Amino acid sequence: MTHHDAPAPRKILYIDLDSTLIDFPSGIRQLTHEAREEYEGHYDDAPGIFALMHPVPDALAAYRELAQHFDTYIVSTAPWHNVSACHDKVLWVQKHLGIDSETAAHKRLILSHHKNLNRGDYLIDARSANGAGCFKGEWLQFGPDAAFPSWTSVTDYLITGAQPSPLHDAITLARTAHTGQVDRVGVAYIYHPLAVMQRVSGTEAKIVGVLHDVVEHTDTTLADLRSRGFAEHIVEAVDAVTKVKGESIEEYLARVKANPLALIVKKADLSHNADPARQTGLSAASRGRLMQKYERSALLLGTTLETILEQFGAPRAPEPVAEIQSA
Repeated sequence: MTHHDAPAPRKILYIDLDSTLIDFPSGIRQLTHEAREEYEGHYDDAPGIFALMHPVPDALAAYRELAQHFDTYIVSTAPWHNVSACHDKVLWVQKHLGIDSETAAHKRLILSHHKNLNRGDYLIDARSANGAGCFKGEWLQFGPDAAFPSWTSVTDYLITGAQPSPLHDAITLARTAHTGQVDRVGVAYIYHPLAVMQRVSGTEAKIVGVLHDVVEHTDTTLADLRSRGFAEHIVEAVDAVTKVKGESIEEYLARVKANPLALIVKKADLSHNADPARQTGLSAASRGRLMQKYERSALLLGTTLETILEQFGAPRAPEPVAEIQSA
C-alpha cells in the first residue's frame, strides 16, 4: 500500500468588507440629498446604504484568486444603529461574489466588532479598529496611503512571495514589539502608534509614526531598526522622537524640532494623546494635568495645541463609525 502524505492545510485569510472589498464612498454618492444631510458624519447609519455600494476596483477578482490559495473568510463590522446593515452586507456578498458552491462567500461572512478573536494567518483591512490592529496573525493594511495600496500589491505579496514594503515591515515590527502592552485606560498600546501613523501623510512619516515608541517603550533598539533595513534618516527620526532618560522636556523637544520628520510625527503624537476620545476613562484631574503638559509641549515645538489638533486630528474618512470606534 502506497503511503501518501496528506496535503498541508491551507493558511487562513480574512478580508474586511468596508473600504477593502466595498467602496464606501460609492454608497454615499447614491444617497438622496436629504439623506446625506441627515446622516452627515455617520453615513453608516443611513438605512440601506450598504446595499448601494460598488466593489473596490479589482477587489472581486482578487478575492476569487486568493480563495484558490487560502482558506478565505470575509470579516466585517456592522453599525449598531442601522438595523439593515447586517442584512445588506449578506446580500452584497451574495450579489457580487455569488452563491454557488465554488465560492459560497456568503457562508464565510463573519460579522464581529472584535476581529482579533478570529484565529488565522492573515487579515486584510483598511483600518486598525475593531481588533484589526491586535489580530494575532499578520495584518495587511490596505488603502491608497497604506502598506498595501492596491489589490495587485496584496496578491503579489500573498501568492508570489514578494517582499513586504518597508511600511508593512514597520507595522509588523511595532505590533510584535508592543504585544501585551496597554495604555493608561487599559487599551492595547498598539492602537496609539497605529493612530499616529494614520494621522500623517507619506510613507516615511507613517513608518516613523508607527515606530515612534518602539525604542522608548520596548526592547527594540536603533541597531535593530538598521539591521531590518530601515533607511538611516528614518532611524534618525525615530531616535529624535525617542525620549532619553534624564533629559529635560526642553532638550527633548529641541531635538524633535530639529528633525523635520520627527517634528511631523511628534505633532501627530500630541494630537492623539490630546484627543478627548482617547482620554475617556481618565479622571478630570488626570485629563487637566495631561492637557497642560500637551499645551506646553506644543509651545516648545513652536505652535499651539489647538493648531496641532486642527492639522492632525482624527482622520475623517467616509467609513462607517463602527470602523472608527475601538472594539
